Amino acid sequence: EPQAFATSAAGTLPFYAPNKWLTGPALLSDGAATEPLVAALLAATASPDDALMTLAAPRLPGKTPLTEPIYGTRHGTLDVSAQAAAWRQARPLAGLALPTPNRFLPTNL
Repeated sequence: EPQAFATSAAGTLPFYAPNKWLTGPALLSDGAATEPLVAALLAATASPDDALMTLAAPRLPGKTPLTEPIYGTRHGTLDVSAQAAAWRQARPLAGLALPTPNRFLPTNL
């Protein structure tokens, strides 16, 4: 539908450069392979303190003391401060690196 497309395309105007208004979020980029500054910034700012961890499992006896009021889903929270302290002290793994570009992926859609 032309009207739906125009509305959707107009929604991308504040977020993308004019030459990317039509492709916007639908166009894949090479990511860190072509944007090393983005990868470096992410690696420098990522920390356990900023992580949101979620564990979903059908059975966690004694670990789900709370009940969601509408659906009755059992849930709870765990203190992971000791683990987070250990994670903050962790050293990078030797040999850990970004993958090389995949030559089988198209570069211009």
